[in-house]
Amino acid sequence: MLNGLDDVDWKKRHAENVPIWIRQLTSPNEEVRFNARAELGKQILCEDNNLQGIRIKRLNQVLDSDIHVVIIPFFVELLTFETVGNKEQILSALHFMAEYVDYFDKNHRFFGRTKAIRDAVWIHHDSYFMSLNHGEEEVKLAAVRLLSEYTEHTDYILPRLLVFLESPLDIDTKAEVLWEINDNLLQDSKLDARLRSEFCELLERLIKADQNSAVRTTATVILINLLGEATPPEAIAYLVDTMINPMEWSSLASTVLALVVTVQARTITKLGLQKGLPAAIQVMDKTQSVENCFHAFVAALILAFSADSVPNDYGVIPSYQMSKLRHYTVSLPDAYEISDFHHSTLNASQEAIIEAAIRNDCVWSVTSNVFDIFGIPSQREELKTLLS
Repeated sequence: MLNGLDDVDWKKRHAENVPIWIRQLTSPNEEVRFNARAELGKQILCEDNNLQGIRIKRLNQVLDSDIHVVIIPFFVELLTFETVGNKEQILSALHFMAEYVDYFDKNHRFFGRTKAIRDAVWIHHDSYFMSLNHGEEEVKLAAVRLLSEYTEHTDYILPRLLVFLESPLDIDTKAEVLWEINDNLLQDSKLDARLRSEFCELLERLIKADQNSAVRTTATVILINLLGEATPPEAIAYLVDTMINPMEWSSLASTVLALVVTVQARTITKLGLQKGLPAAIQVMDKTQSVENCFHAFVAALILAFSADSVPNDYGVIPSYQMSKLRHYTVSLPDAYEISDFHHSTLNASQEAIIEAAIRNDCVWSVTSNVFDIFGIPSQREELKTLLS
């Protein structure tokens, strides 16, 4: 076990305690393992520095040596021992090191070293795929998060994760794996036609199956993001239904829980004007949720007033003012442009969303800057005059 650990010149690297901590990670005592992992995180990985400036200063110190490249094989070896507990912490350490490269631009003197660290972690990717077979859900998720970090290898990673998703999994684990794929592997990658088709087919199966709502919701969001206006009607119907009848929060996986309403509304805009606007108005007319109604209202405004330049990202931030009314601050990307329009020449789509706003009390039970953004009256009676 850990052959070669004592052959490393730890003193030269000012890390005499590292072999002690690595061996303690194999201890049957959970507290010993925890403390060893904490020391490695603090002294070597720089995980405990919450402020980025402090973290980079500390990284500049530890990156003067090749300590990270040296310890990576030992960390990976620990993943192969059945007696080693808390393997998710080892995987998270490897994940953390793989991200070092994000802290430095290509001209920085440490960029080459951080890139070498990232490559050294990737070399052992077979061990991370093996961790997907571990009996503990936390370990599986840690392995997925680490693999999903490597967006440059999406074409290699994604097919294997699709097979993993077809295996028996805890429901929340499946939802979180889907979310990791969406947030990382799909963001900067262009899938080839075959892989895209396979992934979409899997998502459609998950939507149709009798799955936990978190899985179906996540699958729906990803499918619409991939297919846009070509999304099958069943997926659109499910998205609309979940916004009309919000899920119990306790039934959602943690990653989906924090973002579900905002993400669902943004997803509506991916459907385009012809499919997205009717979907948003349907939510406004039928839901009892003020939050879902307002999010749908914003999505509908974006589609109706600037369907040709729908932003990839926008924010709807809730807060409460002194009046106790909920206030929503809508933020749009700086480059986003709203089409000029004259109140006397509203098109059919604009008239449809204005009519929906007038008849829905939920729009008027909150305050927001959204009216100013789109240049429409913030009072119900004034809004009615646009249609007269």
